[in-house]
Amino acid sequence: MRRLSSFILFCLVSAFVSLAMTLQDAKNLYRKGEYAKALPEFERQYKKNPRNASINHWLGVCLFYEGKYARAEKYLIYADKKEVRESAYYLARLYYIQYRGAEAIEYAEKYEASFDDSKKETIPASKARELELIKRAASMMDHVDNIEVIDSMVVEKDKFFSYYRISPEAGCIESADVLPEGFDNNTGVVFLPETRSSMMWSMTDSVGVSHIVESTMLHDKSWDKPHIVGDNLGEGGDVCYPFMMPDGATLYFAGNGDNSIGGYDIFMTRRDSETLEYYKPQNMGYPYNSPYDDYLLVIDEFTGVGWWATDRNRIDDMLTIYIFKSREVRDNYSTDNPNLPALAALRSIKDTWREGADYSALLDAIAAIEDVEPMVEREFEFELPNGKIYYNFDDFKSADARKLMTDLVELQSTLGSKERRLEELRTKYASNRSAALGRNILQLENEVESLRSSIFNMSNKIRTIEK
Repeated sequence: MRRLSSFILFCLVSAFVSLAMTLQDAKNLYRKGEYAKALPEFERQYKKNPRNASINHWLGVCLFYEGKYARAEKYLIYADKKEVRESAYYLARLYYIQYRGAEAIEYAEKYEASFDDSKKETIPASKARELELIKRAASMMDHVDNIEVIDSMVVEKDKFFSYYRISPEAGCIESADVLPEGFDNNTGVVFLPETRSSMMWSMTDSVGVSHIVESTMLHDKSWDKPHIVGDNLGEGGDVCYPFMMPDGATLYFAGNGDNSIGGYDIFMTRRDSETLEYYKPQNMGYPYNSPYDDYLLVIDEFTGVGWWATDRNRIDDMLTIYIFKSREVRDNYSTDNPNLPALAALRSIKDTWREGADYSALLDAIAAIEDVEPMVEREFEFELPNGKIYYNFDDFKSADARKLMTDLVELQSTLGSKERRLEELRTKYASNRSAALGRNILQLENEVESLRSSIFNMSNKIRTIEK
């Protein structure tokens, strides 16, 4: 009998030790960030001890990382009421993801207030930055744009831009294949205006920061060295996916800097016509942006339609493209709208439709756009009196005109080289006003002027012969 009692006691002790070790294992997995593996054990522990604040917190956090927000909220609220400090932090994050701005701010501020300055307690820097982001995002719930999203599609992430159908007058979105040899691109997307005389794209610098850069076609049809567009656009982060409006001043792009509300956001800025400097970028807010990545906003004034892409729907290797009716003036929803979180998140595009509105004309305008011809290598760009433009020697019908065009291209190449050299000398002269340098500049200016005159006369001669 004594042996049996000892055996039962041994089993009970072993079971207790086994249970304690299992919970410890779950906690270890939790600390490693392996929340899916830890979740089943925390659920078992909760059934045994539902009033344990720590278990409620651990269970809520695991559910949060598994995207099960409704269930996570219940456990985190209980733990928060039991003064588990970190629960307030996760509730702020949860409400941020759910577009519940007021509650997100409430718990963000509660978490911040739980740190006692007198005890020299400080919020971890990474969490402090995230709480600022959460509060910034919550404040944008007061300015949710009342747009009409007329259609959407889910497409492959690596070639999403190929699904944008925009008018030639608005420009074109090309792959990185159009870039001259030696020009780097970190997104695979290049924007060109209607004239195709310039290019904008994103390029990474030597320290790994992405900038929007631009290159312009020179007289000899080569491309100048890419230069950064707006030093202030990044705001401490990376920028990419530029789109310049036909006005040549309004720029849309994606960035993940200090004023982002999560991942890449879409921003808008304008260029000063006199200084050519860009103004401080403005975050486009909701519903264009989300807690995740949002890219490449395009406004096509010629069809009255806008486009942007996002991974807010969390589909592996896929993006959602939204197509919306563009307008000149922003019109925000009332902050009293009970459906505001869903509208900010774009949970249903039908909720954005106006009663009785017919979007068929806009969709027909998109469908009517002809596929843009792939950008081919151009040997030059030469306009005839009738407005027709030649791009290659084979375009000429006259052999004499073709021969003269060869000479003209050489002259244009020489002019481009001398103009670049002249600019270099002028830059040097600004800091070193030597007489010899001044004479070199004057001589080069005369050569440039002579070349321009020769190019003008030869161009007219070619037009006359070809005509």
